[in-house]
Amino acid sequence: MQFRHLLSTLILLFAFGVAYPQLSPKQIQNFEKAKALSAKREYKQAIKLLDGILENADNLEALALRATCHVNSGNMGDAFEDTEKLILLDPEYGIAYQLRAEMYRRMGNPSKEGLYIEKAAKLMPKDFYVQVYYGDFLLQYFISVEAEAQCKTLRSQWPDSILPVQMHAHSLAMVGRAPEGVRLLDSLISKYPEEDKNYKIRALVKHSTEDKQGSLDDLKKASELHPDHYYDHCLATLTYKSMGNYEEALRNCDLCLESLVPGSEFRVNKALILAELKRYKEAEDLMLTMIGENPKNSNYWNNLGYFYNLQGKFQETVNLLSSRVQKSPHWAYAYNNLGFAKYQIGKKDEGLQDIMLSIELDPVNSYAHYNLAQVLLAEGGIESACVALNKAKEMNFSGMYGPAVNDLIAKHCK
Repeated sequence: MQFRHLLSTLILLFAFGVAYPQLSPKQIQNFEKAKALSAKREYKQAIKLLDGILENADNLEALALRATCHVNSGNMGDAFEDTEKLILLDPEYGIAYQLRAEMYRRMGNPSKEGLYIEKAAKLMPKDFYVQVYYGDFLLQYFISVEAEAQCKTLRSQWPDSILPVQMHAHSLAMVGRAPEGVRLLDSLISKYPEEDKNYKIRALVKHSTEDKQGSLDDLKKASELHPDHYYDHCLATLTYKSMGNYEEALRNCDLCLESLVPGSEFRVNKALILAELKRYKEAEDLMLTMIGENPKNSNYWNNLGYFYNLQGKFQETVNLLSSRVQKSPHWAYAYNNLGFAKYQIGKKDEGLQDIMLSIELDPVNSYAHYNLAQVLLAEGGIESACVALNKAKEMNFSGMYGPAVNDLIAKHCK
């Protein structure tokens, strides 16, 4: 569940409640008009006013607002120039980095988005919206440990706000502490029983536990409170997927995608479900379409490698991911798929090393522990494999990927 997209406009508008050094009374008046135009999404007119203000003088607030208008209207080249100038004028101006992050988010470049929002968060530790953005970025890209720490900090800094509690509950599920997340949401629901989003997030957290039916019940309750909200089908997709009911997951995924903008990233889930249904050609074609739209998205390439692994096309995985991990040396999920593929084609030491590196980079990646267990079982290391399997179980492998870990534990571990 993404929180920052709901706040991005607010972040950019609330950032400008500051003084106006170097501006004349007429320029201040025009700046206020530009703010009002921007709030109404009349960016072209706002930019024209700001161009006049900035023609003969540099002003951080006016420059930042113009960059905001460029970002919101899709003029990323102009946005880049304005944010570059902001950083040159004041390298500690946090809004410039937040704008850069927003720019790269819309361009689909998560690696650079992450670099800039992390910098903005460090420079603006008291800014609620920037801190939420950073926390949600960590959640969306499964940077689990850091996400939990950031969301916990949000709760401590803003104890009276609901959003940090919702985010922290989500992050707890990601680090294998879903029951704690459920308890947080139970408390929220007791205070705000008519808030549908609390039920939606609790459904998401519960689908990381054994209480799959409870997750579906929460989705039903959320739908009763807010019948038109599309998240019902999106979260139902994830819940049915984690239950291994892939046909129902696919049905809900299609309904979810109908209510989202064309080209939504949620299509990744459809590709993953198609792969689980062994409809590999459709899964690959969908992922290749998404790669064509955004070739810089590392997750898309990694998913394609995962699909190859599911089909036993291990050499293709190695060919696909080897050069890419060299360019992205902290890419934990890719090292996991690459390592498993290397092991399967006989490069056993390299494969095991890559899987271990994946775990080092992301210790709570349950799939890496599962792959490690498969390798150890193949080598006859049953005791060590059971340790890895139980770690994967504790990290809620079944809630994310299905029953494979539980099946291996039942077969090999006492």
